[in-house]
Amino acid sequence: ELDDDYGVQGSVAGWIVSMVNVFGRNGGFKAIRDELMAAGETPLATARARALLRPVFEVRDFFTAEFLDWFGGAFGPVTERLLQLSDEDLKSDFRLVQDINIYASVLYRNSCREGVRQAMDTFRLRMALKCFLSPFLERRLVGLTDLCGIIDEVAAWKGRQANTKQELEDRPWITCQYLCGWIGENKVLESVFVRNVHAEVVKRSARVLTFLANNDAFGNREAEMVWGASQGKHESVQKCVLELLAACCLHHESPDPLRTLIGLAEPLAPAAFTVSHALLLRCATASLLTLSKRSPEVDLAHSLAGMRKLWELTQDDAGASPDVYRASLTHLVDCLEYSEAPALQLHFARESVENLRRHRSAHHSLYALYRQLRVALAK
Repeated sequence: ELDDDYGVQGSVAGWIVSMVNVFGRNGGFKAIRDELMAAGETPLATARARALLRPVFEVRDFFTAEFLDWFGGAFGPVTERLLQLSDEDLKSDFRLVQDINIYASVLYRNSCREGVRQAMDTFRLRMALKCFLSPFLERRLVGLTDLCGIIDEVAAWKGRQANTKQELEDRPWITCQYLCGWIGENKVLESVFVRNVHAEVVKRSARVLTFLANNDAFGNREAEMVWGASQGKHESVQKCVLELLAACCLHHESPDPLRTLIGLAEPLAPAAFTVSHALLLRCATASLLTLSKRSPEVDLAHSLAGMRKLWELTQDDAGASPDVYRASLTHLVDCLEYSEAPALQLHFARESVENLRRHRSAHHSLYALYRQLRVALAK
């Protein structure tokens, strides 16, 4: 039970506090809270829930801490009601749902109830997932955007300590480890790359993949799954998937998924190769070369395999398209300029010389030799 004072005494807008107190003493806030608390048992129309919460939200700055703690008890039932909405209701009432989410979350965050941050973060994840699993593209994109926002907040706190009271309040309850596990348990990647694959969803999932890669939660299984989304799909989807994988290569701390990607691309016939395939090979190979410098355990065998495939695509009789030929030559030479690969540089220098002796693939062989000599002279 509450005291007779619902508003903060001594407030500048004293007349508002007086009205708040009168409304509360006459049972107004109790009636609102009771109806919201019953939302989990008795279906509450979305418009009705918004109408109940909005006036409380508008005067939130005038409430006592005791009142906010008491009223915060309605957060659970209200949010559960939102999570129970059908896909059709979520689509038609989405603006109302967003308002309710804001009103309830702000009121709850201002309370001093135990576990506030955990409850809010958990609800945000569940709501993002509900939208993301919607059959409607617009809702899926909203859910994915919300998830990426949560990822950014969590990643920003990786390795940081909260040193002030404000930082303690702002620090997410969710950790990187928890979020990686949650993404796996709820099969987020499967929803993007296996079921109902859409180019726009794939494109916007980049933050999810880089987050997993940065936290060593993107392994061989995930690499094969994402690669699979590029097989037998429309050209636009294939391009999105391969470019996404290429961008993620730069974030991997483990060589395993990089080796897997090179192994998946290597058997493809030159005629099946695209510019995006060549880019993926370049990024995976370059990342392996970088990792080999930091970790002697990372051998260069797969880097050699990736570069040999690029080399193959530049041969006169390869059958690759002109665009793939040019892209492969550029990417191959870029990889050869890495200081981590002197043995590989020597290998392809010999290959180039052999080509010139046999009067084949002379253009790219001369170009590769020229670039390597330029790098050597610069040192």
